[in-house]
Order: sequence, then C-alpha cells, then structure tokens
Amino acid sequence: MLLVAGLGRNAIAREVGVSGSSVSRVARDAGVTFSGAAMTAAATACGRVDAAVVRAQRERELLAAQSLAIAAGQARRVRRLERKLADLHRHTSSSRS
Repeated sequence: MLLVAGLGRNAIAREVGVSGSSVSRVARDAGVTFSGAAMTAAATACGRVDAAVVRAQRERELLAAQSLAIAAGQARRVRRLERKLADLHRHTSSSRS
C-alpha cells in the first residue's frame, strides 16, 4: 500500500520501522520492484557529466597557467603544472576503468 502511495524503499522502511533490505526482500518475494533505478541511473549519468565538466575546466586553467609560465621562462612552475596535468589525467583515466 505504501508503494502505491508513491513512497520509496527507504521511506517505507522508516514508516514501518524495518531496514531497507527487509523492504527490498519482501518486495522481491512479492514480485514488486521499485522504479527508482531509472532515476538513480539518470542521476549517476548527470554526476559523471558534471565531474567531466569540472575536470575540463581545471585542465583549461592548468594549460593557461602553463602557457603563461612558459612565456615567462618559469621552468620550475612549468614542471609543477605538468605534474598537476599528469595527475589530472591519471585520475581521469582511473575513474573511467
């Protein structure tokens, strides 16, 4: 009845006073599924896009700073920025695995 009222698994668990896994088990035994999976997938996809945008902005900032350092002949700063870019790329590729 609570599922029909539009409550999600965790809300049902709070209302009834049991764990979320208990609600999932009872629902599975009854052949009922929660429709939140599609919303979770969409939210996850949005989170990945947001993270990619932040990484791209950070990379653009690092590249601009590196260009200025090269123009100013600041070899130490250039190397430091190269390491930061390498770290950014390493973390980006490891998160895609």
